[in-house]
Amino acid sequence: MENTLKSNLPKLNSESTLRELPLIDFQVSPMTPVELVSSQFNEQLDLPGVIVVWDQKFIGMVSRRYFHEQMSSRYGRELFIKRPIEYFLKATKYYDNCLILPAEEKINLAIQIALNRSAENLYDPIVVQFINKKNPDFYIYFLLNFQSLIVAQSHILKEVNNELYRYKSNAKNHLLQLRNKLHNKQDKLQQHTEALQIQKQEILA
Repeated sequence: MENTLKSNLPKLNSESTLRELPLIDFQVSPMTPVELVSSQFNEQLDLPGVIVVWDQKFIGMVSRRYFHEQMSSRYGRELFIKRPIEYFLKATKYYDNCLILPAEEKINLAIQIALNRSAENLYDPIVVQFINKKNPDFYIYFLLNFQSLIVAQSHILKEVNNELYRYKSNAKNHLLQLRNKLHNKQDKLQQHTEALQIQKQEILA
């Protein structure tokens, strides 16, 4: 069920978007047993959550954190384990408690939006929404681990700092070259002035 689209971060810059990041495909239908979702979480420890879709329509997303919180609560396992994930969503009222961003959202803006979430949901995965090229009326959804977004932002900041350093170095070198040229011209002018003075003295002698 899980399919990591990109294993390594590409070279990122300030214009990079969410579609360039490693995304995770873990989707189930509303009728999928909670027991199966629990099994997948236990077997694949890097799964940040699960997306629930039906007929290409987004139903909801449950983060690993919230899932385990509910399952470990009093009577939680007995209440949900044999039920479909749709029941879990309805019972916990977790329908709208997720952040959905378009795949073309810039990473710099996405991190700001994600950090504005409540402290409780701050580390939950983000749902990345792609336009379905075959059917523009529907979308395709993937999960983005919040930690991956943080790492991507740090890469961008590092690249920006490197570019700034290179710019400053180039500007400094250019300034030094201009100063050297100016000094050379001043030296030549001084030499020319001195030569004229000598010629003038020779004429007047």
